[in-house]
Amino acid sequence: MNDLENLESYLISEYDTNVVFGKDERDAFYYDVNCIGINTNRTKEIQLFCLLHEAGHLILRWREDFKKSYPHVDKGGKTQLSRVDTIREEMDAWKEGRDLAALLGIRIDDEKWNKYWKHQVYKYIKWAVEKER
Repeated sequence: MNDLENLESYLISEYDTNVVFGKDERDAFYYDVNCIGINTNRTKEIQLFCLLHEAGHLILRWREDFKKSYPHVDKGGKTQLSRVDTIREEMDAWKEGRDLAALLGIRIDDEKWNKYWKHQVYKYIKWAVEKER
């Protein structure tokens, strides 16, 4: 079993989460239906990074204290507090994903991982700044 399959199997067994892979899928965790979408137009390594990150969102949102930790996250970026909570959740989801990889024995190229997640978080920082204008 490869790392993607191992991770998907873990998410199904531990969180009863459906994972959908496809060329038209967005990389996203749909918490209202407990489903993760992964775009297959990228390399397997990037798909793995994205699945780990979306699993990080799942782990965060399954915690009882999620709403207390990120009270403004579901306001769609309409307020500064919402934008900050969104960026915090994004960063924390990358950390949770990395921790999950370690738990499952998934080897990660740290240099590629760090470059990729920082690039992704930067997009959210730009989004937050643009919302200010």
